[in-house]
Amino acid sequence: MTIVSAEPTKDFFISMLTRDISLLSALVDLIDNSVDAALLTGGFVGKNIEIEINKDYFSIKDNCGGISKLAAENYAFKFGRPASAPDTPHSVGRFGVGMKRALFKLGKVFHIESRHEEHSFNINVNVDEWIGSADDWNFQLEEIEVQSDDYGTKIKVSNLHGSISEKFDDRVFVNSLISMVGKAHHKVLANGLRVKINGEEVQTKDILIKNSDDLGFYSESFEINGVLIVIKAGVGERNLHQGGWYVYCNDRMIEEASTTAMTGWGVDGIRSYHTDFAFFRGVIEFNSADGAKLPWNTTKTGIDTDNPIYRTALVKMKVAMRKILLLLSERIKEQNAVDLGSIEESMINKAIVEAPLTSIFGLKLAESFIRPTFNQPPKQITERRISYSVKDSELMIVKDSLGLNTNKDVGLYTFRHYLENEC
Repeated sequence: MTIVSAEPTKDFFISMLTRDISLLSALVDLIDNSVDAALLTGGFVGKNIEIEINKDYFSIKDNCGGISKLAAENYAFKFGRPASAPDTPHSVGRFGVGMKRALFKLGKVFHIESRHEEHSFNINVNVDEWIGSADDWNFQLEEIEVQSDDYGTKIKVSNLHGSISEKFDDRVFVNSLISMVGKAHHKVLANGLRVKINGEEVQTKDILIKNSDDLGFYSESFEINGVLIVIKAGVGERNLHQGGWYVYCNDRMIEEASTTAMTGWGVDGIRSYHTDFAFFRGVIEFNSADGAKLPWNTTKTGIDTDNPIYRTALVKMKVAMRKILLLLSERIKEQNAVDLGSIEESMINKAIVEAPLTSIFGLKLAESFIRPTFNQPPKQITERRISYSVKDSELMIVKDSLGLNTNKDVGLYTFRHYLENEC
C-alpha cells in the first residue's frame, strides 16, 4: 500500500487562513486576545492596550496578564483550538485562529514577548524561513527573565506586506480602526478597559433610547442550552444609519444597525426598513461561558444564521419589532391627523420628544411595554379658511382705497366690515 501525502503546504495554508478576513477585523482579533487575558486576571479596571501602526511596523502591548508558558506550548500557537484547551469563560477569542491569522496577514517578521507571573518568554518568527522548513510547523520559544510585575503581552510585526504598509500610512484607515474598536468593544471600554491607537484613546460608543413614564421599551430575557439571551427594543433619535438591530456575543458587537432579513426586516409580515422606522433601536445579547454555542462566524463580523439558538431568538426579535414598529406606524397616522386638523397634537410625537435619552444597557428589564395611547379626542374646530378669487384690477382698487398691502389683509378687513355693519 502506498501512502499519499495530503498535508497542506505552508504558503497555501497562510493564503487560505488570511484571505477571508478584512484587515480591520484581523486587528480587532488581536484586541480580543487581550480582552480574554484581562477576563482571566480580574477584569478590565486598570488594564490598558496600546497600539501603534505606521508604514514600517505594527505593535500592540497590554498589561492584561500575558500568556502562560503552558498555554504557549500547548494551545495558543496551534492553528485552531484543540479540544483539550481550557476554556476562558465568556471568551471572545474562541476559534484559535485570530492571533496567527492577524500576524500572517500583516507581515513577514513578528516578535512576541509574554510577561507572565509564572514564566516569561519570547517567540521570534521569520515567515519566509518558517515556510522554508516545510516539515516543521513549530515556533521556537525562548524563556526570559523579567524584573517587573507588569504582566502582559507585546507583539511587533515588521517587514509589512506592501498593501498593509500603505493602509497603515493612511489616516483614514487609522480613524476607521479607532471607530471599529470603539463599537466592537464599547461594553468592555465602559467597564474600565483603556485602548490607545497611535496615542489616541478609543472612546466607547453607546446605544441610546428614549425612556420615560410615558414611553418605555420592550424587553425579554430567556435561556437556551446554557446561552443567556437578553432582548431590548425601543425608540431612539431618528437616524437612518443608526436604526436597526445590534447583535452581541459575550459583550462583543458582531452586527451593527442591521436592517436586513437576517434580523427580521421585510419578512413574516414585518415591513422593510425605511425612514419612518429610523427611530428603531434593538439590542440582542448572547452570553455563554462556552463561546462555541454563540451564533457568530469565525471572523466575529456577522451572525451564523444556521445556529439553532439564533433561529429561536429571531422569533423573539420579531415579537419585539412588531411592538415598536406598530408604535412608529401609529406615529405617522397621528401626525397626518394633526396636519389635517382632526386632532390637536400627536401624543406619540410628544412622548418621543419629551423623553430623555438613556443607555439601553443601563435599563433593567421591563415588565411591560409602556407607550402613549393612539386614539386622541377630536379637535374642536374654531376657525375655518375662506378662499375666493377676484379680478386683479379690482383687487388693486380696493387695496389702494383701504391703504392695505396684502391680499390677506384685504380679505380680513372686508369680512370684518360686513360682519360688524350688516350682521
